[in-house]
Amino acid sequence: MHNGSIFNNDYRPGGYMGTHNPQKTIIALRDHLATHDAPIAFLFGAGTSSCVNTVDLPDYEPLIPAMEELSRRCGEVVAGLGEEFKAAWEGLKAECVKAGQVFNVETALTRVCGKTASMGEGDTSLGLSRDQLVGLDEAIRKKIGQEAVLVEEDIPRGLPHDAFAHWAKQAARTIPVEIFTTNYDILFERSLELARVPVFDGFTGSYRPFFNPECVDNDERLPGSETVRLWKMHGSVNWDEVVLPTGKRVVRGESTDTGKMILPTNRKYDESRRQPYVALMGRLERVLSRRGAILVIAGFSFGDQHINATIFEALDNHPSSHVIALCYGVISEDDAVVKAAVQRKNLMVLGSNAGVMGGILGDWRLPQPVDGKTSTFMDTLFDSDAAPGPDDVALTGKMRVGDFNRFAQFLAALAMWDSTTV
Repeated sequence: MHNGSIFNNDYRPGGYMGTHNPQKTIIALRDHLATHDAPIAFLFGAGTSSCVNTVDLPDYEPLIPAMEELSRRCGEVVAGLGEEFKAAWEGLKAECVKAGQVFNVETALTRVCGKTASMGEGDTSLGLSRDQLVGLDEAIRKKIGQEAVLVEEDIPRGLPHDAFAHWAKQAARTIPVEIFTTNYDILFERSLELARVPVFDGFTGSYRPFFNPECVDNDERLPGSETVRLWKMHGSVNWDEVVLPTGKRVVRGESTDTGKMILPTNRKYDESRRQPYVALMGRLERVLSRRGAILVIAGFSFGDQHINATIFEALDNHPSSHVIALCYGVISEDDAVVKAAVQRKNLMVLGSNAGVMGGILGDWRLPQPVDGKTSTFMDTLFDSDAAPGPDDVALTGKMRVGDFNRFAQFLAALAMWDSTTV
């Protein structure tokens, strides 16, 4: 185990404290995000998109479905292809359960891609031929594309992504902010552009910008600290694959709902599709290897085993690097990410009910109740319980930092940004 933590909550060596101070934790998070010379990066998952409510609906309905709902909708599309495809989908579920994986559309696609890459002429898997599995793969990716492509009129004003973009614009940094995202949509790109934040995403050129792995690999070829670096780990709805006289290229253009360049896995059978995924995974590894690196994770369920392995290996090899995982829901000692954090003092997990810091899992408990002096600072990220009686004090509550809407509000306050201007 490592010997350092960016959150110093007065841990007893080798002991189990059982509680963590949420106020101290939020202050530490604020201070590290405000540090101008630290290498800070973010990893954003599907939860940062599904937290956006559909326009003009009083009840919450995600503009982009969360992973569970997206997987259900993809399952309906697969079932519509025929009984043999429906049976194959159920077979994929069974394989994931047997392997101890959470079943969702990404783990399903990963398995389908692996099967098609290894199948020969006349082979079958899950009761389907290779051509049928390729058709299954294409149907799933097309459905994902349809769900992730947004019409401008359907996008509400004042997205949390807008608050993040304005924080990125206001932050005077000596080291560029790097954003890794597994999302297929273009909400981050849109908000950064609206805020006039310069962005580099691995594509170069002015006619048909093409993915350039040499730039991703070499810091000397990248723009300076005023430019945010945005890395789409699983591809994007505005990527395409074209055939040129020099060979295949991945290019960036208008968003399409084909799902053609949705890449939830390393497609080893196709070099052009393999190239972005491998290059961006290498980028994540290099960023985490920097001395004092901080990676803040939000909306990510740790369902991508390749990304998980890269993060955990980097933390093991670089004790001065730290990862802060912001979890939307409750956490428990049975969660894989909690087990990983207990073994690594440089991996912090902040759940709604508890946190893991310094390798210790503990509930949230304030040393004194939130008062008029601290409520403005605390209320955005921590919802303290109402006192149960007139003589009691409220010392417990719910950490809300895993809600991307709340986290974006927190960043907006750091940047002294007025959200009513959007």
